[in-house]
Amino acid sequence: MSAPVLATRTWPFTGRAKEFARALSLLNGRSPRTVVIVGRSGTGKSRLARECVARASAQGRPALYTAATAVSRQVPLGALAPILAPGTSRTPRELRSALHGSGRGTLLLVDDLHLLDAESWELLTPLVRSGQLRLIGTMNTDGAVEGAARRLEAFGPVGTLALDPLPEQVVLTLLENALGAPFERRTALTLSQLSRGRPLHLRELTLGAVDQGELVQEDGVWRLSGRLRPSARLIALVRHQLGRVGEADLELLTDLALCGPERAERLPADACRRLADQELVSAGRAGAGDASPCWRLTDPVQGLVLRAVTAEHVARRILLARAERTDHATSGRQDRDGADFLRSTLWRVRASEAVPAERLLRAIEVARAAHDAPAALRLARALVMVRDDCRAHLLLGEFSHECGHRKEAHSALERAQELAGTREDWLLGVVLRTRTLAHGFMRIDRALAVNREARLAASPEAEGVLRANEAALLCFAGDVAAASRLLDEVPADNPAAALLAVTPRAYCASETGRPAAALELPPPDTEDCPRATAVLHPSIFAGTRARVLAEAGRLDEAEREAQAAYDLAVETRSGTEQIWCGLHLGWISHLRGAPNRARSWFICAVTRSRQQGYQYGLWAGLIGRALAESTAGDSEAAVMSLTAAREVRPASWTRPEQHLAEGWCEAALGRLSRARTVLTEGARMAERAGLLVTESHLLFDVARLGDARSVAGRLRKIADRCENPFVTARAEAAHALAHPSGEGLAAAAERFRGFGALLSAAELLTAAGGAYRSEGARSAAERTWAEAQEAAGGCEGAVSPGLIPHTLRSELTPRELEVCLLAARGLGNTEIARQLDLSVRTVGNHLQHVYAKTGIRDRAVLRDAVHGAA
Repeated sequence: MSAPVLATRTWPFTGRAKEFARALSLLNGRSPRTVVIVGRSGTGKSRLARECVARASAQGRPALYTAATAVSRQVPLGALAPILAPGTSRTPRELRSALHGSGRGTLLLVDDLHLLDAESWELLTPLVRSGQLRLIGTMNTDGAVEGAARRLEAFGPVGTLALDPLPEQVVLTLLENALGAPFERRTALTLSQLSRGRPLHLRELTLGAVDQGELVQEDGVWRLSGRLRPSARLIALVRHQLGRVGEADLELLTDLALCGPERAERLPADACRRLADQELVSAGRAGAGDASPCWRLTDPVQGLVLRAVTAEHVARRILLARAERTDHATSGRQDRDGADFLRSTLWRVRASEAVPAERLLRAIEVARAAHDAPAALRLARALVMVRDDCRAHLLLGEFSHECGHRKEAHSALERAQELAGTREDWLLGVVLRTRTLAHGFMRIDRALAVNREARLAASPEAEGVLRANEAALLCFAGDVAAASRLLDEVPADNPAAALLAVTPRAYCASETGRPAAALELPPPDTEDCPRATAVLHPSIFAGTRARVLAEAGRLDEAEREAQAAYDLAVETRSGTEQIWCGLHLGWISHLRGAPNRARSWFICAVTRSRQQGYQYGLWAGLIGRALAESTAGDSEAAVMSLTAAREVRPASWTRPEQHLAEGWCEAALGRLSRARTVLTEGARMAERAGLLVTESHLLFDVARLGDARSVAGRLRKIADRCENPFVTARAEAAHALAHPSGEGLAAAAERFRGFGALLSAAELLTAAGGAYRSEGARSAAERTWAEAQEAAGGCEGAVSPGLIPHTLRSELTPRELEVCLLAARGLGNTEIARQLDLSVRTVGNHLQHVYAKTGIRDRAVLRDAVHGAA
């Protein structure tokens, strides 16, 4: 699978166009005669220099290459020996003659120029000053280069090009170009943050992960399947970088690698300054809200390697020593429940020390407040080993749920209910258990039954919380009408119930066409209810808000907020929220008309859901993927995704989103009549559930697929009930399609273009061009069709019946159009007959009518005519 991509280990030269042009400009000018590329190790200095030499060689310019090393520095003229003619003696005169013999203006690349020996400097100086040689060199800023800088002054004017690490977006592009497929964003962010934008480190991390089976390609998307480990090459590279570090300083670096940043007053000042001079550690602040100076490793890759190569007994000693040092330093503080306390407890757990239950409990609460679910889960697992009670298993269930370990969460929560606990513990257990049943296993009926049974035995205060929880479950099931009724009964003076009600209130307001009301809701404040964070991670509300913005047509804002929510979920290592935000981003990309981007996001949700056993995320991701694949014209893949989604979905589970994907799959297969029927059935389901916005999506797609007259009236009624510009635009567009005029369709297209929904805009512009032509306004028609092609050009090759040229579509009956679409896909008459439930003879007659009306006689030409506009 990955072998063809990685057959060569040379990566694309990406993200350095500006620096490349600058370097060539310096080398091709009369002055300076020396160009030096400077930067930290791994930033791509050598690659940039080699690309410059390759360009010069391609233009017929003589070019030579050598590399200076610490070893060659000990040998007079050692770095230049590889480029001197065989048999050349080592007298300065003859060496000069050998270099000069390469041709006037020869370009010499010296990698690691700062390691050049004194004799080589002496030999090169007159050649460069006289113009007989042009020099391009690379120098690290990691170590001392002052001596090299002084020697360069003897060469005359020097052009210096500083190379910075690659920006994050360029790293993402480089990864995809190098491995030939999209990357899961979480994986790309991990590699980008570890490499700090250094191409060499990025390359070694990525190729090492592929070789070790940790970076895998699933459904065409690369993702990390386990913990990233350094390759042997990367370990050797870091060991070389740290080769001059003394034993005591190396232990300090290992301490920082294992335990993270440390306050400056707790470390030896001389050692820190010494390591800072070598750019191995850097000064900073302890963290948010703490201005205390601290020291941290400068290079995350060095930390990765040091953690991997440190022996277990040494690691345990360092962890316990840091824990003791931290506890001693904080022993006089009033607040024992801070970040230091949490880290110290985690170090003791990692060192396999027996930690008292009370300390574990306090540390878990600190982790909860910091939204550090993985840390809390590690502590909870340690807690149940020393305390088998309701609270311990409830905490294990809570954070297993948060981190996406469904089976572990379900078992822990069942065990918690078997054990006696407080009423608060019981209530949280019910909420968590129902969320796990619904989201993790898609057993919505069982989740509702558990919640309703608990309501019967609950106190008035607990009953308010459970009512809000039931509303959230009903929203999850898509029953907005029932959820809204319950939300009306949630008491405002119950803080926990009000918190749980925030997200379902936003969803209900959005789906009933009131996005402004949804966006006015304040984010949940968990200060008074800290345990509510078990089901209210900050990215949940942020992701919901992004979805509301998308449904209101504010797609740019929606994408930014969903991206920020996803990155927060990655930062806090919350697997469930990564899935939800990935689903939101996939839907936003679909609304934009970007099927490839949508498919990538949905695949990310699918792969992570499989990894975590998260059934809803798996189902929703597969449905979204089928929708994106249908829009991209890949009907075979869409059918496979829908089949997989049906296998995941329980018999009792129904959501109109499945009809949306099934309808577009039918359209991709060329069965437009069947597609409209499926979408109409989904719209009726959405209407019964009170999902006005979802109903408007489904009905508008019926209009897009050729039957605007049957849905325009209902869409107008929905728009009149909503205060949503996107829904109103759908109603107006359906009316324009049902009663076509060039001006009306062009105006509708402009509204969708303003939303950023380019595919719908391109379809409406295509229809507007046809209407203008029917009206005799040929110049307006041509102009509008050109706009349609421009809009479609931003849709990643999306395929839609609405993009079929008007000159073809207007001539055909609906049945002839279906036969035309299937024939354009390459299907024979027998297969078309089977798909449309017609006789082969009838298909042949329809196809003859298509040929007669269009003047086309060949299926290949028909395919080009059908998809030419897309």
